[in-house]
Amino acid sequence: MNTRTLLLYATFAGLMALIVLMVIPYAGQDELMNAPTPSPAQPDQPSFNPSYGDLTDEQVQIADRAIGDLLNSVEGLNPSLISVKSFEAQEFGNTSLGCPQPGQMYAEVITPGYRIVLEAQGQEYDYRLDTADTVMLCTN
Repeated sequence: MNTRTLLLYATFAGLMALIVLMVIPYAGQDELMNAPTPSPAQPDQPSFNPSYGDLTDEQVQIADRAIGDLLNSVEGLNPSLISVKSFEAQEFGNTSLGCPQPGQMYAEVITPGYRIVLEAQGQEYDYRLDTADTVMLCTN
């Protein structure tokens, strides 16, 4: 036999082995396919989420806007250290959301929004949000 024939036989044998491996099931395949899926979080593992209390899903989404602002403004703050202390839907008398800043002018229109008080590391943060994009930490 010449080299060309040996190469042809070797290629054919390799292809046959590949086909056999693809067709014959793996002996432990059933056990692998029916193995239980591990749960994403075990009950004894700590949570890295803020404490929302008894807020509804909609309120959690709104509170997350204030929590995101707090996380961006306090360096090194872990979300698990934040608690929502109060959540109130309110109608504010103007666009200051009940927290006017000195030297600022505000439109005198009824402005629907929220007052959310967060607590982190023993300090309270009074947030005011409108129903659009405004998220304001009230410091007065």
